[in-house]
This record gives sequence, structure tokens and C-alpha cells, in this order.
Amino acid sequence: MEAGESFRAAVPEYRWLLDRGYPGGASLRLVGDRRRLSAEERLVLFRGVASAADSEARRARIAEAAGGRVILLDAYNAAFTVVHYLVGKPCFLSTDGLLRDAGANYGRVPREELLSRAFGELAQAAREAGAAAVEAWLDAPVSRSAAHAAGLRTALGAAGLPYRVELARSADGAILARLREKPGSGEGEPLVASSDSAIADKAPAVYDLARRLLETRYGAAFPDLGALAQGFR
Repeated sequence: MEAGESFRAAVPEYRWLLDRGYPGGASLRLVGDRRRLSAEERLVLFRGVASAADSEARRARIAEAAGGRVILLDAYNAAFTVVHYLVGKPCFLSTDGLLRDAGANYGRVPREELLSRAFGELAQAAREAGAAAVEAWLDAPVSRSAAHAAGLRTALGAAGLPYRVELARSADGAILARLREKPGSGEGEPLVASSDSAIADKAPAVYDLARRLLETRYGAAFPDLGALAQGFR
């Protein structure tokens, strides 16, 4: 993603408004119109910039390694990020340190063959990271979600990982419900693999599995919006 002058100016302006409690939607319109941002640039701004307080709180919960813990995988969230990278959509490090993208597919699967590939590579990445097991949820309303769940089970099994893969009306809700469960005897707190802010704000720790995969397997480097957010007073 090439950040033009207008977008580079918009990032700290938008952050400044968020830090002072202005509504995100109104702030996005104000800054986007002032800087004449494209629809894609507005989406990157919306997804990639959070207030300083929210950004710092999420960054503090990012884990660098799985360390033998269970990963709770927001399957479409992570896999779509990988697919969008593979098809050339903008991917970026948000101000909270999590990898996000500007795919804007809204629950539609962009490429079935790439989704299957992403599931396989995410499973291998989880194994290489030392995950004890993977528990994954997929949003049932997505077309062919049952087939996708079967494919993910196959991928996790091939990676040699204990797994649980389920469909849910909302993967977000299912993961949040799982986080409310008390760990069993001898179990540590799980890691959440999702860039969804609602989940990241509730998780005891977040492991950015999609970012790990793309950086280690593909040598990917991503623009950091956290660096652009500094400087506006």
C-alpha cells in the first residue's frame, strides 16, 4: 500500500479526533472529505487507526509466541487476511499493532481455492508456533461455510494439531463466549487469533497468526500506521 500525501496527513488528524472522543463515523467523513480520500483510503483509515488508549491497550495484549497454549481462531477473519494479501489487496499494521486489510468482502469468499490454501497454511503456522491445539469458529451465514469447516478440519488434522472446528451464527460471539469459560485444571489462558477489535478488547492475549504466517512464509513487510499517527497536535 502506497500512502500518498493526503492519506499520510489524514492519519494523525483522524487519530486526534478519536483521542478527544469524537464519533468515529463523523470523524471519518470530516477527515476523508477534507483530504479527498478514496473509498479504499477511508476503509484503511477506519480499520487501521484507533485512539491512542485503545491502541496501547491492545498492543499490551499481543503475544509474540504461542508457547504451548490453545489458539482460539476466528477462522474467516484470519484466512481472509491471507487471501487478500495473496490477491494484492492492501494489508497494513494498524495503530494497535494488529494486521488488517482493505479487502471489504463483507462475508463473501473472494477465491475458494485461495481460502483452502490459507486454511492449510494457517494450520501449519499454528503448529510451527507451538500451539497446543486450535479451536476455530466460522460464521455459518457465509456461503459454503459447512464445506469450509470441513476443509479447515482436514488442514488442522494434516498439521498434526488437536482441533475443534464449529459453525456459529457469529464467530465473534462464539469466541467471546469461549473466553468467559474458566480454564480447566492445568490449562493456561487461551490465545485469540483475530484482528476483530471487539474480540481483541476482551481477549487476555492475542496472537496474530495471519501476520506470523505472511511474514515467515512470504517475507511480507507491511506499512505501519502507528508511525503515521504521530505528530498532529
